[in-house]
Amino acid sequence: MSIKLRVIKGPMKGHTFEINKPTVFVGRSSKNDIQIRDATISRKQVKLFTLGNKLFVEDLKSTNGTKLNGTRIQPGEGIEVGESDILTMGDTVIQLTGLDSGLVPPSPHRLSVKTSSEQSAVPEERKERRSLTRNMQLVVELGELLKAKFSLHEMCEKVLDFLLKNLPRIDRATIALFDPDSLTVTTALSKTRSGQKDVISPYSRQILERTLRTGKSVRMSNTHYETADELSESIETLRIKSLMCVPMMS
Repeated sequence: MSIKLRVIKGPMKGHTFEINKPTVFVGRSSKNDIQIRDATISRKQVKLFTLGNKLFVEDLKSTNGTKLNGTRIQPGEGIEVGESDILTMGDTVIQLTGLDSGLVPPSPHRLSVKTSSEQSAVPEERKERRSLTRNMQLVVELGELLKAKFSLHEMCEKVLDFLLKNLPRIDRATIALFDPDSLTVTTALSKTRSGQKDVISPYSRQILERTLRTGKSVRMSNTHYETADELSESIETLRIKSLMCVPMMS
């Protein structure tokens, strides 16, 4: 596993740094594990650390703050991060890569851990347990749904409804069925939260083909920061800001 920080905007654009130990400090000072020469960030900006098989980021009470995928994170609180997530600090924008090769991807409800004091960690642990329980419940419910006796089309429809109901931040879901003998997608069903029908190219075929080719999930937290060769025309046409494509194999 090789987790890397790729600077995609700012004074050090083009630089890539590797995370090679459990805890890494990032900031303007040369005393950090990773130095970012940007006058708009703090001497010690963030801490990246692993807990079990998950990676977290914590803002170290920086002057201008730190954003994860456009949302400001609270100082002293470790927030779970995943593949292709975007960290913004001052004029610098960093993309995380390499997390899909060993760490478990973030759940829809990201975990957070308090790091500022022992006492504040107790309610966060309860919150984490509730989140894990909820995620496990969703897995069980989806498993029960897949075991029910429905036609293939009905099954796909119900799974799409399940995803839209339980993942409130997504606005479109698509299921594509792949025939390993003919190496083609035989069926593709798509639903939007708005109920829109007859959507042209409801999914990115390029992303689907990449998932089928590698057998790994593809996740883009912010397509604005992806390189041109990573994107497809349909992503721009549909104005897709973030996406996830997950292979389900039996």
